[in-house]
Amino acid sequence: MMHDTRARPPAVSDTDSGWSVQHATRGRLRIRAAGLQSDAARCQRLRHFLMACEGINRVDLSPTIGSVTINYSGRKLSRARLEELLQRGLDSSREDLEPVAPEENPLAQDAHLGA
Repeated sequence: MMHDTRARPPAVSDTDSGWSVQHATRGRLRIRAAGLQSDAARCQRLRHFLMACEGINRVDLSPTIGSVTINYSGRKLSRARLEELLQRGLDSSREDLEPVAPEENPLAQDAHLGA
């Protein structure tokens, strides 16, 4: 029997926000967030917010199960910064959630870290 020897990301969980990382590779992050389940309007606000952030290329959501898959540029955005942006989007219940302005999004500092 062959064993997969590739490094797997640890199962990260933010219990205060009710989300956890389900899968992560360089440039792609999939999470599950209980707060998004069956809330299509909140999912759309989160998608709009994330897609307006530099370095994020695609956001797929499944309100049925509360899943979010984010494709991003590891050269422009570190995984840590992506998780900060995701947390900001999930924490906000406001309908006027605004994207992060370039000066608030220190991508240049994160670029050398990779994802």
